[in-house]
Amino acid sequence: MGSSTYVTKNAALLARVGDTVGAKVTVDTASTDGAIVVAPEHLLEVARFCRDDAVLAMDVLHLISGVDWPDKGVVEVVYHLESYAKNHVLVLKTTAPRMDPVVPSVVALWPAADWMERETYDLIGVLFEGHPNLRRILCSEDWEGHPLRKDYAMPAYYHGIPNIFFLEQLSAQQKELLFGGMTEENRRHIYGE
Repeated sequence: MGSSTYVTKNAALLARVGDTVGAKVTVDTASTDGAIVVAPEHLLEVARFCRDDAVLAMDVLHLISGVDWPDKGVVEVVYHLESYAKNHVLVLKTTAPRMDPVVPSVVALWPAADWMERETYDLIGVLFEGHPNLRRILCSEDWEGHPLRKDYAMPAYYHGIPNIFFLEQLSAQQKELLFGGMTEENRRHIYGE
């Protein structure tokens, strides 16, 4: 499908969603895909419509990603949808306050959302209300903070283990104090030599 065909087809999809659910959505014209923007309280209704509508038939959720916008005071959640039967794609976006990012879970609509929502929770801090098992998936359960937040401060140590990025900031004398009794092989591994 050529890019002009894609843009025309996507504009028709965006119009279909807008015509049906009306004021509950806006179109992000700054977005390359012309994403549909919906408030969290209408997300499930709009997502269900995108999945169940015979013209849209968005049967596949490819990706959920979180974007931290500290200057705007929000966290954005982006859903990349596709219809295999109709051969088209659509992007849904919603935002939540950065200090209390709560968005409804779409696991009941697309079971593939399970791990994607857990990852977005783990790395960005979005709480997916109604998720059947919302817990960390990449970081340890006792990890503090959310590593992909723009204001995240990487800890120097985790359970007594030094952070490799922290090591780059240490002087040779500090490294010697920390790792002086270490074997040469382990030293090369830690220092990336």
